[in-house]
Amino acid sequence: MALEFMGWDVVATDSISAGLRFCLIQPCDAILLAIPDDEVEQKTCFDFIETLDQNSIVESTPILLLTQQPVFTLPKHLSRHRAVYILSKPFDLLTLPQQLLALLCAEDS
Repeated sequence: MALEFMGWDVVATDSISAGLRFCLIQPCDAILLAIPDDEVEQKTCFDFIETLDQNSIVESTPILLLTQQPVFTLPKHLSRHRAVYILSKPFDLLTLPQQLLALLCAEDS
């Protein structure tokens, strides 16, 4: 489902596998991924990132991770080829687009 949020074109998918299929068909400027608290679901997210790293179409697309954990670290073997930014809660949904944009702009400079 595509929608606009504060000037951004956003595509929401029902599952990580649907998101992966979309990324491989329609490359995007950034990937926003919410990391769940459940360890099994976290592994699914990490597998998703690993799959992206192995695909030349999207291997350099920056990933922005949203997590509820106050301290979150990505396993070291993931995302060697891309920028990964982690935003931990609490975050203000009204300023979230500006925070994401600031991270992406910092990467370009």
